[in-house]
Amino acid sequence: MSLKIFLFSSNIIFLFIYKYMSKKLILYLFVLVLLCSCTACESRVVNTFNLIANIDSTPPKLKYIESTSEYSVEIVFDEMLNNKDSVSLIFNGEVVDNFNVKQNIVTYFRKEALIPGEKNTLNITVEDLNGNSTSVDSFVYTTNNNRADVLISEVSTKGTTKNCDKVELFVTNSGSLAGIVVSDGFNDNYNDRCILPNVYVHEGDFVVISFKDDTMDSYKSENKAGLSSNNGCILVLESPSYNADVIDCLIYSNQKSENSEGFANENTLNTAKLLVSLGMWENAYPLSSAAVDSTLETSTRTINRKSHDNHFFIDRDTSEDFYITVTSGDTFGYPNNQEQYDD
Repeated sequence: MSLKIFLFSSNIIFLFIYKYMSKKLILYLFVLVLLCSCTACESRVVNTFNLIANIDSTPPKLKYIESTSEYSVEIVFDEMLNNKDSVSLIFNGEVVDNFNVKQNIVTYFRKEALIPGEKNTLNITVEDLNGNSTSVDSFVYTTNNNRADVLISEVSTKGTTKNCDKVELFVTNSGSLAGIVVSDGFNDNYNDRCILPNVYVHEGDFVVISFKDDTMDSYKSENKAGLSSNNGCILVLESPSYNADVIDCLIYSNQKSENSEGFANENTLNTAKLLVSLGMWENAYPLSSAAVDSTLETSTRTINRKSHDNHFFIDRDTSEDFYITVTSGDTFGYPNNQEQYDD
């Protein structure tokens, strides 16, 4: 249809509706006709109509994905979704249809259990109640319903080639390590981390993670980047998921910097503040004054957790839970050296 014919037809329509419709509605329709006379007609008309009618034209946004069990995954969006027919889901490369849609949540069910701690990929396309659609590529780690309980028991942040940076965990309750993360930051902001495999451990076991190349029989971090020597945070997280709970943490500082409340950089300070807000560490100002003092630490004078007979570890979420052991007192993989360094 040519532009002249289109405008002529539009004029006839306007003459017809002028007598029966309000002037405000006529004005809206006139705007639509003008938009139709230029390129990208369809999209502009739809957007203008949505604006006039106060209809949402923004596609749904993914809030989070969570493995609720070894047999189910929840995919949560920020608004109500259309029916199941408007959703497509690919899980680990396979098109699946065993899911339901309720309000803003898509729940995927499996007949076979996923491996605890395993990374699963997915692609999902959804549509909101106004027909706005979006497609998301993401991943989710399978929940570990038999997770071991662990505490940070020994740390070295000033490692050498011979004695690299390491973190030791003590198992306080038997279970699987699957998916547990040992990291220098939260899952959306870290330099290095280790995601532990699906290995069953017993109460009293020690688990060692190396953050540099090391000949020791230990788990290795992803980047082998090492830990911050003087100021940093070490976190043990329940899983690699974005909203994972913190199992344990350690905040350390040499408390010498005049910047960022003694931590020397804002990233470390912000991580420490978040740990405090979660109730995982005591508060103070400057916050570095509440951290474990790393000044006297070396590659063999490590940060150790206090304990009663190397079995009942003290966990009050304060710097008083830890001490610097004597020179050559590092004991990764074995009970801690109870002797404290005296400057």
